[in-house]
Amino acid sequence: MVQSQDAAQPPRTQSRVVFLGLEFIRWLLIVTGFIVLAYWTAWPAAQWFTAQGWQETPCRIVESAFKSSVTMGYRGIARKQVHTRFRYTYTVDGAPYGAKRFYFSSMFFAPEMREYREGKRTVCYVNPKDPTQAVLSRKFHRNYLHGLIGLLLFVFAHVAHKEAVSPESIPGRAR
Repeated sequence: MVQSQDAAQPPRTQSRVVFLGLEFIRWLLIVTGFIVLAYWTAWPAAQWFTAQGWQETPCRIVESAFKSSVTMGYRGIARKQVHTRFRYTYTVDGAPYGAKRFYFSSMFFAPEMREYREGKRTVCYVNPKDPTQAVLSRKFHRNYLHGLIGLLLFVFAHVAHKEAVSPESIPGRAR
């Protein structure tokens, strides 16, 4: 009778392979959580904080277009997407500039963008050190909190690791 390679391994080697697999998954969750937290929350929040000191500047909306579409996603579930084209112009020290940034998250549509129709005069906030950087809304958007999903991944990875290395979870090492 031929035994499989896995069955021939002593239990200690099998538990080591399982442990290494769990460590790989743990680190994958930690890295993914860090990227999500940094990109969706930390970077926009840092930009938002910095922009609080930017100069209020008159601007004019020159393009404001919104197109909604519904596509069939995974397993036939309808998914609504909003495509935006948004641009405004402003002048700093007599030089004209243009920008597209409504707020500091590029991942999510902000419903209040619809209030800014083409031709509307409003204010934007311009970086005094680099007038090419501007934002239309400097308020803190709830979309910045989507990155907290990354924090959940950190917590899950930590709890799973604690459970995986507890003495009760390793065969032959229970106290």
